[in-house]
Amino acid sequence: MAKFRKLTIRLFSVIAASFMTLGTLLGNFNLDPVKTNSTSENNLIYKEADYSINTKVEEHFDPEVVFKLPDTLSNDDDISVIVSLESDSLIDIYEASEKTISFSQFLETREGKNAAKKLEKEQNTWISKLNKSGIKYTFGSKYDTLLNGFEITIKGGDFRSVGELFSTDATLILGETYLPAAATSAVTNQVKVYET
Repeated sequence: MAKFRKLTIRLFSVIAASFMTLGTLLGNFNLDPVKTNSTSENNLIYKEADYSINTKVEEHFDPEVVFKLPDTLSNDDDISVIVSLESDSLIDIYEASEKTISFSQFLETREGKNAAKKLEKEQNTWISKLNKSGIKYTFGSKYDTLLNGFEITIKGGDFRSVGELFSTDATLILGETYLPAAATSAVTNQVKVYET
């Protein structure tokens, strides 16, 4: 009886494994129903897809590491990039301190002044690394209140190099580009209306 039981379990395991393998193999095919020439709509023939299958490759890329310009920008375009360092901003430090004073009062305290100096020192360290990298840029503004970072203007072709320099230590925020405003002029009505 025990041998029969072992044999039954083994047979059942082989059948179950076969169905799982078959299900996996068939699950990878994208089958489209195609109607036959028959007038009955219930007669369907399935055929293998003859088009490319979406493998969702983009899900395997880490957006923190991939630096790609939008298609609307070229390598010669000047782009504004805000380098947002991963360390806390002054508002983050203030909220973590749980002080009962206002934010502006916090900035006047010794802790607030030390925090501002620390952020400026970190920013200067990264600016120094940027200078040593050989990447040409124009410096913009420094930020420390809502985010810890600074703004630079670079060529689109240098975007990847800047991203690789900062790697995971900063988030690069690509600024919006706008066309300059056109000069305005007075509108005159040139239409002459005659009696009919």
